[in-house]
Amino acid sequence: MAKSKVNKRKILYWSIGIVLTIYALSMLIPCWYLLINSFKTEMDYSGGEELWVNGNVFGIPRKWTFENYVKASSVAAEKTAPIWQLYWNSILMTGIGTALGVFATVCTAYACARFQFRGKELIVSIGVGALVFPDFGSAATVYRFFQKTHLWNTWGVMWPGLNPFGLMFLIVYGQFKSISGTYAEAAKIDGASELRIMVQIMVPMIKGVIGMMVVMSAIGSWNNYYTTFMYLPSKPTIAFGMYKLNNEPEGRIMPTMCAIMVLCIIPLVVLFITMRDTIISNTAAGGLKG
Repeated sequence: MAKSKVNKRKILYWSIGIVLTIYALSMLIPCWYLLINSFKTEMDYSGGEELWVNGNVFGIPRKWTFENYVKASSVAAEKTAPIWQLYWNSILMTGIGTALGVFATVCTAYACARFQFRGKELIVSIGVGALVFPDFGSAATVYRFFQKTHLWNTWGVMWPGLNPFGLMFLIVYGQFKSISGTYAEAAKIDGASELRIMVQIMVPMIKGVIGMMVVMSAIGSWNNYYTTFMYLPSKPTIAFGMYKLNNEPEGRIMPTMCAIMVLCIIPLVVLFITMRDTIISNTAAGGLKG
């Protein structure tokens, strides 16, 4: 009987492992498609027969070339700005937006989780409601506001990044609520201020979640061409530049389009690889703290 249960458990584990492996491999197919086709000529991409479609779509390039990357960079310089300028604007916007968003979210979530004050329930309700309200829903109002306050087309348009609400607010709020109050009480007995308790005790206990929030916020800011398009056209980002290139005749050629997308996602891949171990280890540790 016990042996039968063990065999069933092994079958279940193997089945789950196979399904997850297939799922993981399926996630790599678009990455392979973008990377491998960015090194092909248009003739190589559309000619011959590979797999179940016409053209060398998923196969190795017959002739490796960097022409698509050169073309993407030259068209970017002609239509928007030099590629290095697009990257620099993206780095600034991502850094500012991520820093403001993480700071505001952590401070607001900590205050709502630790203190009792009038209007707290309303703030938490707004945080929940922000999940169903799209950013573009207020685009016209925000645009008029920026024009009236002379913030339009200046770095002042980044201040809405201080908005702390949404999914990350709920996650951080829940993490702070799950921490026992005995830590803060012991620190107060030792003479620690509320700011010191937050910075040196509470925040380090959820650093894995904060790391995840940094990555998610950075990804959102990096891929955000909407802010540049609507509010900051003089500072085109890499996402906005790639969007513009896709509307040009050169950008509609599939190998060139793949090169454009690779240029856009390279920094995100580097960010994820750099912070992957930290996020996974600290999130796992945070899940065991209770």
